Amino acid sequence: MNEAPRSSASAFPDTAPGFTERDEHDYLKSSRGDPPAASVMSVSVVIPCYNEERFIGKVLSNLSTQYEHERYEIVVVDGMSSDKTRELVAEFAASGSGVRVRLVDNRAFPICH
Repeated sequence: MNEAPRSSASAFPDTAPGFTERDEHDYLKSSRGDPPAASVMSVSVVIPCYNEERFIGKVLSNLSTQYEHERYEIVVVDGMSSDKTRELVAEFAASGSGVRVRLVDNRAFPICH
């Protein structure tokens, strides 16, 4: 699709040369709170944790209802928990909630005092 370059009387920021009228339209829609056309927003919720077996299930359950499932993911960054945190995250991920859940190892060494 060929688009005409934006006009000089544009509301689109002048710091973005080379944008088209369609870009301007999308910008104006997003500044009013409407999502830009043909754009899917993505959200990654990052949960750092260590030995959170008492709470992680409820946290994941609550987060699973925050957005449309295809628009976000939950990333659990585990500090090598020694309790059942990792197993509970894996169970939630396999439960068919519809939300993408990733478990990432954080193998940082503890700081000695």
